[in-house]
Amino acid sequence: MHEQKIILITGPSAAGKSTLAALVALNSSWRSVSEDLAWDSTGFAFDRGDPNHGVGKERHERVRALVMESVKEHLAASCNVVVDFLMYQNPPVPVLDYIASCNALGVRLKTVVLRPALEAIIERDHLRGRPEPPNLAALKFQHECYQASELDALTVVDSSSLTPQETFDRYLRGFVVG
Repeated sequence: MHEQKIILITGPSAAGKSTLAALVALNSSWRSVSEDLAWDSTGFAFDRGDPNHGVGKERHERVRALVMESVKEHLAASCNVVVDFLMYQNPPVPVLDYIASCNALGVRLKTVVLRPALEAIIERDHLRGRPEPPNLAALKFQHECYQASELDALTVVDSSSLTPQETFDRYLRGFVVG
């Protein structure tokens, strides 16, 4: 049996998390789990104008539980798993909680924090074709969450000028195929 692996990818909106996770999942032994889909399954729509999204601790815990349930199902099927999620708290509780949950599974874990410059986030948000102008206060809050010192020991990537493919090649390819 092969050593099972999990990759956690986090970063602010428009950092390239989902695209990077999709690149990982192109490898046959990998499956992608998106926290966005878990949020969607709860019937909750984010308010992009509210940095905390008006969501209580219970809903956050429910979504993380749904994500980890999916992770465990994929691991039980002998697959590796990549999880992408948005972080919106400082201190970075979601990152720390996912790391603890994954470590408890006894698998090899790599956590990648995408930390593009605020200007790059705004530009990417615009390129996505979002009709409304970005809520700068919410984007700044999200960006500040990723400056937390607790994240410095992880693989932190300034993805401002990197494509998702370049990020994959430099920071994940060896872990994914090795």
